[in-house]
Amino acid sequence: MEVIAHREVARLAPENTLATLHACIEQGISWAEVDVRRTRDGHHVLMHDERVERTTTGSGRVAELTLVELQRFDAGSWFSVRYTGLRVPTLREALELTRGRLGLYLDCREVEPAGLFDEIRAAAVPGGVMAVFEPPLDPGMGEQIPDGVRLVVYWDATSGSLSELAERTGCSIVEIGAPAVTAELVAEAHGMSLAVECVTLRQHDAREWWLRCRDAGADWIMTDKPLEARDAVAG
Repeated sequence: MEVIAHREVARLAPENTLATLHACIEQGISWAEVDVRRTRDGHHVLMHDERVERTTTGSGRVAELTLVELQRFDAGSWFSVRYTGLRVPTLREALELTRGRLGLYLDCREVEPAGLFDEIRAAAVPGGVMAVFEPPLDPGMGEQIPDGVRLVVYWDATSGSLSELAERTGCSIVEIGAPAVTAELVAEAHGMSLAVECVTLRQHDAREWWLRCRDAGADWIMTDKPLEARDAVAG
């Protein structure tokens, strides 16, 4: 089992910055989740919120700012004076930094899928990328995903069967909340060549839940405590 650092170990450095990706690499973490949004002029950048106020010195909606405008803002001093001067990175910069060193889980928020896929192809990513989309991809778009990128789709009891979900979306990874994970469900997914990623956030981000997901046979867990979780599931 591997661990995905939710918001790339945001306790170590400012979230969605190259500094945090560097921290993940230095800590030997296998995967990091980042959030992807699109600027007014069509660039993909790392940013969780729709607006920039929480994590930069600027103001406004990401979708209404150009890349040049966005990168004038300081994206590090809100976290610590040590990180003053950091700027909002592009997805391309993140892909180049992590190539062969750290897997990226892309949480794509209100992006245009075809343009994102073109950018990933241009970066010649050899693999080690997962992507989840909000809103979800239209049926059939899964077939356009670049080589080396695996589509993640959330499953719960209202989603229908795993086979229906996979056929409808073209996903190769199902994301399941920790309370819903069972060995039988994981075995069913694996029998259809679907990998399983478990979300262990908030009240479920604890050893009990990490081990439950591991013992059920899940392939990944997503956590805000990647170092602790990694040690727990390795034991």
